[in-house]
Amino acid sequence: MQTKETHYNLIRVNEIKAGMKFSATVYMDEDLVFIPANVSIQQKDIDRLKDWEIESVYTEGMEITDDYVEKIPPDIVGVKGKNSSQYLCSDMYYNLYERLNEIFNSLMENGYFNREEFNDIINEILVNVKRYKNELLNIVLSGNQSKNNIVHHSVNCAVISILLGIELKVTGYRMLDLVTGALLHDIGKLKIPKSIINKKGKLTEDEKRIIRSHPVLSYKIILKQLKLNINSAHIGLYHHEKLNGQGYPRRLDGEKIP
Repeated sequence: MQTKETHYNLIRVNEIKAGMKFSATVYMDEDLVFIPANVSIQQKDIDRLKDWEIESVYTEGMEITDDYVEKIPPDIVGVKGKNSSQYLCSDMYYNLYERLNEIFNSLMENGYFNREEFNDIINEILVNVKRYKNELLNIVLSGNQSKNNIVHHSVNCAVISILLGIELKVTGYRMLDLVTGALLHDIGKLKIPKSIINKKGKLTEDEKRIIRSHPVLSYKIILKQLKLNINSAHIGLYHHEKLNGQGYPRRLDGEKIP
């Protein structure tokens, strides 16, 4: 990410008012999102900045005024008679999907993992799920499939994992490990031939064996190639284990599953 002081617009905290929206993500520092694009700032958000003694934030965009909104396509801002927050969340969801898809493609094609962009995605998902729980859950449960089902499923898994994590009082670095593992748990499937992944008919025993290798592949990619946290790698390794011991790859049961 480029240096924000040089390339981003500076916004003084004492000039921010509740209800403001910006056309691009607003950051508190190089890696920490304050507010995603097109999301209204609430008074509690401003109070949080003041409590942390943050004097300014940064964005590549501009404030969305009435004049600006008229230039935004209707499918982003919503249309009369529609739930605009649902339309807004749909746009944010597919923006996250496209960005994660680019990261996955780059990793598989040339081995490059855009860590800064990936961290931005994690932060934005966390902010959006906490603020738009019902809208994002509607999108996840709608069942609409994208062109890349692995990426689509990964974003859905991250949303649901955050909701479960909130209910279980997961916080701090544990929540970050959870979201990281949720986004990457199926990344091993990208090393499996598409002819097997996309096969419509019944899989042969050999094909099943290949499919069932993807948790180990995910584990190796997360831990050894990307050098991410072991907790996130364990999500990739153990997400197909079952309490009755009939899962894979290690057929663990009950409390033996990490």
